[in-house]
Amino acid sequence: MDPHSTASDESRRPPTATSLASSSAQTTEAVIIRMEEEEVPMVRFSNLNQLFQDVDATLGDALFVEDVSVEDFHDIDEERTRRLRKFRLRRFVADRNLLIIAIQRSPHVQLHIPLFQKIYNNICAMGLEESWMGSGAATCRPRNRPDADAGEADSTGAPWPQRRGPGYWPTLVILSGVSFSQSHLRGEMRWWFGASNHQVKIVILVKARINQGEVILEKYREHPAHGRPGAINTRASEVLEPQLDQSIVISQTAGNPATHHATGALVLEFDQLFLRAPGPEEHDVVLDIQYLQHYADMLWRCGV
Repeated sequence: MDPHSTASDESRRPPTATSLASSSAQTTEAVIIRMEEEEVPMVRFSNLNQLFQDVDATLGDALFVEDVSVEDFHDIDEERTRRLRKFRLRRFVADRNLLIIAIQRSPHVQLHIPLFQKIYNNICAMGLEESWMGSGAATCRPRNRPDADAGEADSTGAPWPQRRGPGYWPTLVILSGVSFSQSHLRGEMRWWFGASNHQVKIVILVKARINQGEVILEKYREHPAHGRPGAINTRASEVLEPQLDQSIVISQTAGNPATHHATGALVLEFDQLFLRAPGPEEHDVVLDIQYLQHYADMLWRCGV
C-alpha cells in the first residue's frame, strides 16, 4: 500500500553509543529545544487563524509554538485537517505546552519523500506491496493517553496487517530537517523509540547542510545496553538504548555540473521492518551508493 548556517564540529560528529546513553539522563524536552545550527523561529499561540498565518510566514521548515495546551493541540490538529494543510505536528510536548511544527515545502519534502518511495519500490520488487503500509501524518502517542506527548514523523511504514488500526506504531520512521539541528533530530529519534515502548525499530534522520553541500543520513536502532554501568545483562531485563548503526554523508563535489559522493549504502534489515524473518526471495532493503548519489543530485537540482 503506497502511501544555513554552518554547523559546529560537534553537531557534525556522529554520536557514539556512550554519548547517547549519557544524554538519556537529560529530559527529552531539553534535548528537543537545543538549536545549534540555526535559530528556529518561536511564536506564542493565541488563536488558530494567527497560527496558520505564522506557518505561512515562516521561511524555513521549522516553527516552535509556545503556550499550546492539550485542548489547543487537538483544535490545531482538527483545523489543519479541515483546511487540508500538510504541515506536520512533529512534536507536542504536553508538560511544556510546546508544539514543534515541520513545514512540508521544498526542500524539506525532497529530503524524505524520495527516500521513502525508493524503500517502498524495493519492497514492491519483493512482491510485498500488500504487506506494507506507508504513512506520513498519522499522529502517534502512548496508548490510551490523549493528554500525553504526541509526534508525527515525515514518513513512516509498518507491516500490514500486524500493525493496523488506531494506536499502532510504525516500525520505520524517517525524520528530516533543514532548519532543525542534528541535536534536535536526535532528540526526536529518542522520543520515538521510548514513546512507542520500543515498537519503532528503525529511525532514519536526514539532515541537509546547505552551505556545505551535504546531506547526512543517520540510521538508528535499539540495542541492549551491554557494558553500561548498572545494567543487568539478562534477557528478561535488558535495557535497550538507541545506537547509531550507520552514518552516511553525501557530499557535493566541485565541477560543472557538480557530482555527488556517498560514503556508503543504506541498509534496512528485513526482520526489523516486517517483524519476521525473510522468506525465499526476500531480503534486506538496500539503497545503494549509486541511488544515494542520484538522490542527492535530484535534491540540489530541485533547489535545496
